[in-house]
Amino acid sequence: MTKVLVTGGAGFIGSNLVDLLLQQDYEVRVIDNLSTGKIKNVPKGVEFIKGDITDENIIKTSLKDIEIVYHFAAQASVVISMKNPILDAEVNTLATLKLLKESLNSNVDHFLFASTGGAIYGDSTNLPFSESQNEDPISVYGTSKLAAEKYIQFYEKQGLKSSILRFANVYGPRQDPLGEAGVISIFLGNILNNKPLIVYGDGTSSRDYIFVKDVAKVAENISKKPTSKPINVGTGKEITINELIGTIRSVTKREFEVIYGDERIGDVKNSYLECSNLKKHIGYIPSTTLTEGLEEVWKWMKSKEE
Repeated sequence: MTKVLVTGGAGFIGSNLVDLLLQQDYEVRVIDNLSTGKIKNVPKGVEFIKGDITDENIIKTSLKDIEIVYHFAAQASVVISMKNPILDAEVNTLATLKLLKESLNSNVDHFLFASTGGAIYGDSTNLPFSESQNEDPISVYGTSKLAAEKYIQFYEKQGLKSSILRFANVYGPRQDPLGEAGVISIFLGNILNNKPLIVYGDGTSSRDYIFVKDVAKVAENISKKPTSKPINVGTGKEITINELIGTIRSVTKREFEVIYGDERIGDVKNSYLECSNLKKHIGYIPSTTLTEGLEEVWKWMKSKEE
């Protein structure tokens, strides 16, 4: 039985990955400081370590006998990164460097890193973003993720087999509607609480929205088939905020107010990913439609209110 570590495994994306890994008969260990993750997200049968990935002693403990590392712990908010760049760098870059060093020392077989396909390419008009174009982040968050990628590529040259997954905008069950990141969960949470939807800009900005269970499936597939170059993980489809709101109206069948305001510093205007390399590598591109994904998230959020 393959023994794996999921950093941030009590969080939104990490816990969905843990569920899939258990279904596939992996032996799973989770490390999470529970700053945004929730212990209730960690299922039975998982070894849980409460600790911070910035702590080298915790890292050494968590890596004992581990074959695969899924590094999903992160400071994931562009807004927070702009307000507190030091915190962002400590969590996204420095902690990753510490984890890489100890993973190499611990003879980890494969290190998978959850990077960003939205923030890392910056505000380029060359859409969709492909892995071959230059990275030019306009936020601290994108910069810290890019710096972590460079450290990963360095450690791969030292013998640590690694894969870098550049995720599009991930959404799904367990995403915090009160958090700073995740427009879909925030919008649906506001609708449940009869609050208006706040849009930064005129609603023409666009994203590539990928369902969290598809992300977990891709990560598990790539853990068995490492790739030495960064790889985009998205749907390859561009959805504007206004289009998203229209789909949300259709799914929720609720009326709500939409308030448009100023754009935020650090936010990319338009972003969606070119995913042909992903299809070549694992044979498919995630296919959960936005409507299908929204229906599952809406059902999950309403169940929390009951």
